[in-house]
Amino acid sequence: EYRAGLERVETWDFYPDMSAASMEEAEFVFERKLLNKKQLRELANLPGVIDSQLRKVLKSDPDGHHISNDRRDELRHITGVDTVANNKRWELWEYWGPLDKDELRVAGVEVDDDPLVEYTGSVLMVGNKVVKASLNPLDSGAIPYSVFNWEADGSSIFGFGVPYLMRQPQKVTNAAWRMMMDNAAVSAGPQIIVNKRAVTPADGDWQINRMKVWQATGDVPVDQAFGVYNINSNQGDLSAIFQMAQQLADTETNLPILLQGEGASGGPGASTATGMQMLMNNSNIVLRSAVKNFDDGITEPTVRRFYDFHMEYTDRPEIK
Repeated sequence: EYRAGLERVETWDFYPDMSAASMEEAEFVFERKLLNKKQLRELANLPGVIDSQLRKVLKSDPDGHHISNDRRDELRHITGVDTVANNKRWELWEYWGPLDKDELRVAGVEVDDDPLVEYTGSVLMVGNKVVKASLNPLDSGAIPYSVFNWEADGSSIFGFGVPYLMRQPQKVTNAAWRMMMDNAAVSAGPQIIVNKRAVTPADGDWQINRMKVWQATGDVPVDQAFGVYNINSNQGDLSAIFQMAQQLADTETNLPILLQGEGASGGPGASTATGMQMLMNNSNIVLRSAVKNFDDGITEPTVRRFYDFHMEYTDRPEIK
């Protein structure tokens, strides 16, 4: 069935025109897909695929080409799942953008010689083999990719995400937590000083354990054998730094703790249903800019492309 659809593309496999600050300015897009042998053979079922090129790919590298920089290898290493020994995949590159007329003819696409006409479309490549080329199904020539940024960047198509916006509070949070753990470790018990001239361990081990037997040497009074000193615990002060960094992260990201399911209990407005509703309404205000970015980046161009597709290809004349 020839119909329009939606698909999410991983950020790590998305390579747009980096000179553009938005998808409206992008001239081309490359998308990487990793296919196994079964998926590669199924490409032959697509209309317009050059079977001879696909056969060359399978014959030239029958065991598959391992992608050394596959992000999934790094994820497996992080999670400790390093048991995948034969992750053999082919790299399928899907290109969308302007196409040369002579190259289109070589791929079996009929084009016009009018110099005023520029063709846009898609090309599928496996390694250095072109397995399919086709014209853009939309008369508008729109590239079928939409991008959403939490916060737009005037110099990059990728924009800024929540982790980037809270990078400075994150550093403070990490430092405060590390200091809390270090201080908790040294202040958990006393520091003990042993005067070796006063006592000696009966078992020859100077490690202090419970119910340990010590022998007095007689050189120094026994009451001067041990000195006990406690290191101050600064957990309260360090916790205040941690909480301050957490609040700063909420401020810089415009994501209040109320939106994360916490902080609603115990507040001045949480005792009544009306007050709770006011808190929720106020917390949602900060999301309006993100929702506007989603509408501008995803909803509007996607609906427009669906509309153009149906106006051109639908079998229902009444909707036109």
